[in-house]
Amino acid sequence: MDLYCPKNMCRTCVNIVENVVKIEDTFIKCDSDSVPILHVLNLFSEIKLNENFPDSICLNCVEKIDTFYKFKLQCDQSNEFFRSLQTTKTPQETKEEQTKDRNNDDLLQCHQCHKSFKTKYILRAHLKRHKFEGHFVCNLCGKGFNSQSCLTRHTRVHTGEKNYECSICHKKFPSANNLNLHSRIHSGVKPYLCTICGKSFSHPTGLTYHTRTHTKEKPYTCEVCGKSFAIPCHMDRHLKTHSGERPFPCKQCDRAFIKKIDLQRHEAVHAGLKPHVCNICNKAFLRKMHLSYHMMVHTKERPHVCEVCGKGFIRRYYLKEHINRRHGSQE
Repeated sequence: MDLYCPKNMCRTCVNIVENVVKIEDTFIKCDSDSVPILHVLNLFSEIKLNENFPDSICLNCVEKIDTFYKFKLQCDQSNEFFRSLQTTKTPQETKEEQTKDRNNDDLLQCHQCHKSFKTKYILRAHLKRHKFEGHFVCNLCGKGFNSQSCLTRHTRVHTGEKNYECSICHKKFPSANNLNLHSRIHSGVKPYLCTICGKSFSHPTGLTYHTRTHTKEKPYTCEVCGKSFAIPCHMDRHLKTHSGERPFPCKQCDRAFIKKIDLQRHEAVHAGLKPHVCNICNKAFLRKMHLSYHMMVHTKERPHVCEVCGKGFIRRYYLKEHINRRHGSQE
């Protein structure tokens, strides 16, 4: 017998809520890879996708599953640690060895693309992608995917389709993952803490990229000119400077841009928009970053300080310019 279930009923809590996402389209971000949420559900439940049952899940349950999965990884790591104590090595020696292993790029490494992962489960999930890679190919850019749902989600990059809407600010997103991350802006949840400076992040990837500002690690290298980058999207954008590709043209003039955000800022110039207003002097700015710089005029804050003479500057660029002009001969 077929069951009638509202489209916005959650499969895991049976509540009817305003915002639900498709289970097959939802992933949990972990390190440098994503794990399908259905795989995580199967670790502790018998939930399967069935056309007679709801195929969506609410954001609250997504958050709970994400927390569960992170806790499971923590338990796996602690279990490995205590098993290792059965050897003749001291706990301190074991800890040092584990730290060394975690820093070893060859540990749990994919033999096809050389990405490294912290756990065998994440590596196995990643390897499945290679196994089916290319079975579903985008006819716009030629990129291959391991499932129709992944291809459908990717196609939205080209079409601009955004089916996932925030119930608070009504901003729309192309995927459930994007909406989940955005929702943390409203909730203020930032569970990922930098142990070096204390800054917190809503997503582990943000913490990973931030940590590289401390370690100066730049693992992504341009094969054309050898320049290195800390974040993959920065290298992708850089590669377009070699190819000359500018996929985002302005409809009002002959300019074109490498990034969509640059096009949007340029279009705002045509429209005369300056949405970021100083609450002290009411001066308006096109970009939020420019407002931040302007606020330092009022607060007298100078975060970038010359180590030679102690003079402070609003922007790092001005500091570099100062060092080259005033202290360059000392190098």
